Amino acid sequence: MVTGTTSPSTRYERISVSPASCSIKSEYVIASHAFKPQYKCINYIPTWEQRKLGEVAPLQRGFDLPVNQMTPGPYPVVMSNGIGGWHSRYMVKGPGVVTGRSGTIGSLHYIEQNFWPHNTSLWVTSFNGNEPRFIYWLYASIGLERFGSGSGVPTLNRNDVHDLRVGFPCDVAEQRRIGTFFSRLDSLITLHQRKRESRIIRVRSFIWLAGDISGIGVSAYQPEKRRPYDRRQHQRRNVVLRLLRAMDQRIQGRCNS
Repeated sequence: MVTGTTSPSTRYERISVSPASCSIKSEYVIASHAFKPQYKCINYIPTWEQRKLGEVAPLQRGFDLPVNQMTPGPYPVVMSNGIGGWHSRYMVKGPGVVTGRSGTIGSLHYIEQNFWPHNTSLWVTSFNGNEPRFIYWLYASIGLERFGSGSGVPTLNRNDVHDLRVGFPCDVAEQRRIGTFFSRLDSLITLHQRKRESRIIRVRSFIWLAGDISGIGVSAYQPEKRRPYDRRQHQRRNVVLRLLRAMDQRIQGRCNS
C-alpha cells in the first residue's frame, strides 16, 4: 500500500510502504530537496556478520607461574591441557575461555570462576559484549589445531587465528541460545559416554571374574596353581565366555548407536 500527501508550505512528500512479503514498514521523507530514509522493522530475523576473530574475541598469552611459586588457593591455574594446579591469586576474572598455546593445541576450556591463565595457554582478553559461552563454541568450531606450527613442540600463533573471518549472530540473545544448546548437548554426550564406559567396565570385570573362576585368570597370573584339565568344565567355560563376549559387543553397539 502506497499513500502520499503534499503541502506547499513545507514541500514534502510522505510515502509509507508495507510490503506483503515481509512485516517491514519503511518511511521516506523528502523535505527541502533532502532525502531522509527512516526504517522500522517488525518480526525481523537477527542478522549475522562476518568479522575477523581478533575483532570479536582476541587472544593473549598467559602469565608466567613456576610450579615452585604456586601457593595453595581456590583459583585454578589453566595450562595448555587444562587445570594444572591451584593458586592463591588470580589474574583474570571469570568466565573465561582458554586454549593451549604450546604443547597441546586445539584443546579448549571454559572457566566459570576467576582463574590464572598459564604462559603455556592463550586466553580471551575481551568478549566485546558477546556471550562468553557462545565464544567458547565458536572457537571450538574452527579447529585450532590446524594453526599449530613447529615440528617438536607445536605452538599456536594467535596472529594467524586473529586473521580468520568467522560468521556470528549480532543478537546476544541468539548467541546465548546457541551456547546453551551446545552446552546441553555436550553434557548429554558426556553422560552417555560415562554410562557406556561404566557398562563396559562392569561386563569386562565380570568376564575377568568368570575367567578367573574357571581357571583362566589363575593360570595366567599363577601358573603353578593351574587347575587340572577338565573337558566338561572347559566346554562350559567356553560357552560362558562366548555369551559374555556377545553381551559385551551388544552393549557397545547400543552405546555407540
